[in-house]
Amino acid sequence: MGYRDFPKALWACTIAEVILFSVVGSVVYAYTGNQYMTAPAFGSLKNPYKDIAFSFMIPTIIFLGVLYASVSARFIFFRLFHDSRHKREHTVGGWAAWSGILCEYNTL
Repeated sequence: MGYRDFPKALWACTIAEVILFSVVGSVVYAYTGNQYMTAPAFGSLKNPYKDIAFSFMIPTIIFLGVLYASVSARFIFFRLFHDSRHKREHTVGGWAAWSGILCEYNTL
């Protein structure tokens, strides 16, 4: 995978995100109805709906965070080491750069 595959990965992530959020939002709305959907939506829910909503929200946030961090880090890594042995082999420099990119991405 290289630079040319990034748009495909971005489209795949976006489509997965839209499907995931649509399904979770539909399920929460189907079980809670519009009488519970006030701003902020999660904080205004009553139990057990609040527990259900948070049980869907937390894995979704973690999943998307890991997905976007991975895709973005791969894009940056491949741009930095386009024609380098660090891209093809397991090197200390390559792993250090990968770790640095992920750490820097997570601090933004």
